[in-house]
Amino acid sequence: MKKNEKRGIIISIILVIMGLVGIIYTTIIRNSVDTSVSMYSLGLTYLIIGIVVFIYYIRLSKNKKKSDEQQNIYDDERVISNSNKAHAITFKIILSTSILVDFIVTFFLREYQELANTLQNFTVFTILIYSVVYYFVSKRN
Repeated sequence: MKKNEKRGIIISIILVIMGLVGIIYTTIIRNSVDTSVSMYSLGLTYLIIGIVVFIYYIRLSKNKKKSDEQQNIYDDERVISNSNKAHAITFKIILSTSILVDFIVTFFLREYQELANTLQNFTVFTILIYSVVYYFVSKRN
C-alpha cells in the first residue's frame, strides 16, 4: 500500500469518526434531532463522505495499475505547483475576507460584537499558524 493510499484511508477513518460523533451527539446527548438538525446533517455528511473515500482507497490499493496511475498524478510537478498556488490563493482570500468582515462588524455593526471577537481570534490564529509553518518550511529549504 502506497503512502497516499494510507493517508487517504486515515483521513477517511477520521471523517467517519467525526460523522459518528456528530450523529451520536445529536441523537443521544441532545435527545432530539429536531433541535440540532445542522449538527446531525453535518455528521451524516461526514459519515457518508468518509465511507465513500474509504471504499475508494481500498479499491485503489487492490488495483495495481490504477494505483500506479494515481501515484504518477500525485508526483507530477505541475499538479504539485497548481495545488500549492491554489492553497496560497485560498489562504489569501480567506484571510482578506475575515479581516474585511471583522473591520465592518467592529466599526459599523456594533450589535454583533461577539462575531467580531470570533473573527479576530480566527484571524490571529490563522496568521500564527501561517507564521509557524512558513518558518519550518523556510528552514527546510
